[in-house]
Amino acid sequence: MSDLLSLFSLHVPTEPLTEAWVGRSRQCLAPDAAIPQGILFPRTLEELSKAVTLTQQHQWRFLPCGYGSKLDWGGLVSGAEVLISTQRLAMPPIHSEGDLTVTVSAGMDYASLQKLLAPARQFWAVDPWVGAFLHNTEGAPVSVGGIIATASTGSLRQRYGGVRDQVLGMTVVRADGQVAKSGGQVVKNVAGYDLMKLFTGSYGTLGVMATVTLRLYALPPQRGIYGFGGSWGAIAAFLSAVRCSAATPLALDVWLLPAPSVWVVLGTTAAALKEQGDHLVQLAAQWGLVPLDSGRLPTEPQAAACRCQVGILPARVGDFCTQIGQITPATQAQIHAGSGIGTIWFSTAPMAAELEQLRELSHRFGGYWTVLSAPTSLKQSLSPWDRSVMPLPLMNQVRQQFDPDARLCSHRFSWG
Repeated sequence: MSDLLSLFSLHVPTEPLTEAWVGRSRQCLAPDAAIPQGILFPRTLEELSKAVTLTQQHQWRFLPCGYGSKLDWGGLVSGAEVLISTQRLAMPPIHSEGDLTVTVSAGMDYASLQKLLAPARQFWAVDPWVGAFLHNTEGAPVSVGGIIATASTGSLRQRYGGVRDQVLGMTVVRADGQVAKSGGQVVKNVAGYDLMKLFTGSYGTLGVMATVTLRLYALPPQRGIYGFGGSWGAIAAFLSAVRCSAATPLALDVWLLPAPSVWVVLGTTAAALKEQGDHLVQLAAQWGLVPLDSGRLPTEPQAAACRCQVGILPARVGDFCTQIGQITPATQAQIHAGSGIGTIWFSTAPMAAELEQLRELSHRFGGYWTVLSAPTSLKQSLSPWDRSVMPLPLMNQVRQQFDPDARLCSHRFSWG
């Protein structure tokens, strides 16, 4: 074991990188960066604070993570001596059923959290990958902190809003090892600065999340899934009619597979479900849409060469998807109709010039284009972040306050 790891092991459980962790690290690092020497698994807040303090004292760079499922998202990291994982933080959950809140370790697995809440008929209303909630599938472990760090809300934002709306409190360890707290354990709380919104979507570049307090919702008593296929014009008219109706969907997504379709997920009582479902079928027939098998709600591809996030004006979703296919046909797209935020998957890695065209296309529709995961060579060819729509001077000032030495995930976010 290296001297560096020996020093850490005196204070926190430390392990060499397994083959799986080496693979994840290579995907997020610049080609000339050395692989981290090991991974730390703090079990308590004190151990986590001590681990970060040691990196500060010796000016070592580090990558915070949970299970590492999204380490390859964002920009290429210039280097890191160690990984610090929160997945073994042993902090007992505090579930306040009456307040509809729960406080958990940032390293807690998403599926384990939902199982914890299920007996109380409550849940955390995010869908971090297609199918996590809507399909009741678990998939690979993904930490609560990782979901918050990447703002991976998913389809449920239609009813419940984004991740930022569902984080009420947070305990973090700053880049110098100091512990900071913000928010509280109740829905109505104004204590402290709103670090929760700042850390949400920060990709681990401002500090390490230790615990988070989440807003919960009651599980819908019944669910119904309705899919319809047709032209983009008919889908646009249908979506407009749904927005003006009394229906309250949990999810409202359009898909390019490559044939266009629209999927509506309802969650309510049995009587209301039948009434709203019948109304959706009538609206779809009015605009000439064809019903699809409700048991075949689309899912994201298991293997994609490139994954991007897009945000456009919701009213322009149909026009946008039509033009995507003209630039590159090897795509699968899901866009949330209420927000215009979506994911584009490529079965084969696109050329940098194609992504630049798509980024420009998103600008024409009032939005942005971000590259989440892609081959290293592709991320070297263009910025994964759409800098033209980001307030970079302000963001750099924020980063300087939290991590003046740029030791956390250096170059991963737009201020690299």
